[in-house]
Amino acid sequence: MKRLIVSLSCVALVAVGCWSVYQEPLTAQNTTVTAKRLIGVVDARTIASNGGGTPATLTLTPASSYVKLTCNDTDGCTITLGETGITDGYVLTIVNVTANACGFTDSAGVSELTNGAAASLGQYEVIEFIYVTDRWVERNRGV
Repeated sequence: MKRLIVSLSCVALVAVGCWSVYQEPLTAQNTTVTAKRLIGVVDARTIASNGGGTPATLTLTPASSYVKLTCNDTDGCTITLGETGITDGYVLTIVNVTANACGFTDSAGVSELTNGAAASLGQYEVIEFIYVTDRWVERNRGV
């Protein structure tokens, strides 16, 4: 059984904008997970070069379900996911908009990547996570 519930509201942010929240219950073996997503608000993050010849770092605790990364370090950027204030079922989509790579690694108890394999996002590549109980779990990656 798959059900999609959609609601739409308009609110004043910095400028007037609209946002929508949808919940998508997914049922598998008597367990229901509800994916929650705030659409229409971009959490844009710019990561400055550290100038040290090593990748710059960012701990990312998202402010919306869509994060756009700008990595300004030619050595790349290493991203760690934060968990403060994140609730069960929260879905997160991250896209790298620069040519400098953004890397994600498996971190036991915090972020679980598919088969434990590190992800390196090139320009316009995407990774998606869902927050399950007490950790981020990778759902998808690609272009």
